[in-house]
Amino acid sequence: MIINRFLGFEFVKVAVFDLSEHPYTYIKNQKTKTENTWATPTRINFFDEAYVDAGQSAYLVCGGTEYQPEDILYVGEYSASLKERWLRLHAQGEVREWLVWHSDNLADGLNRLLKDEPDREISLWLTVDPFVEGPSGKINISYTIEQAFLQQKAQEYPLRFNKKGRTKAVAPTVAEIIADLKSS
Repeated sequence: MIINRFLGFEFVKVAVFDLSEHPYTYIKNQKTKTENTWATPTRINFFDEAYVDAGQSAYLVCGGTEYQPEDILYVGEYSASLKERWLRLHAQGEVREWLVWHSDNLADGLNRLLKDEPDREISLWLTVDPFVEGPSGKINISYTIEQAFLQQKAQEYPLRFNKKGRTKAVAPTVAEIIADLKSS
């Protein structure tokens, strides 16, 4: 098990990506029942199947085996389970494998990267414990962790596959506005 700290948060490496040798056919349009076949889908190989059901986490996609901040390709978060946010089970005959079913941007980007750089390891990391103690119990801060990466890391190193969700300049908080109003 590999655990690493990125921006001060603890992450565990849970899987590596590769290209499946088994084409995957799926219904692209439910209304028209149009089918599409993904000739070489992006497969995700978990070190332990238990990670499939991991709930509420921030995640990183990293390229390479050095696991440095500049190796982070994508950051995100989810509130249900990893399976619901990321995965589609490809089960046909003897084939049973998890495929990336995230967004076209990320799934296609990973697929291209694996084709262009077949010897480069691409891995998935989840936060070990994305909770803080609140007044009524534990509070999930996965979104906050994601935003920390989008605000801080993206300024130093480009997040290759993050196209949406980049934060703009931080607006004043309500507390800051109230303080300004009281001082004027």
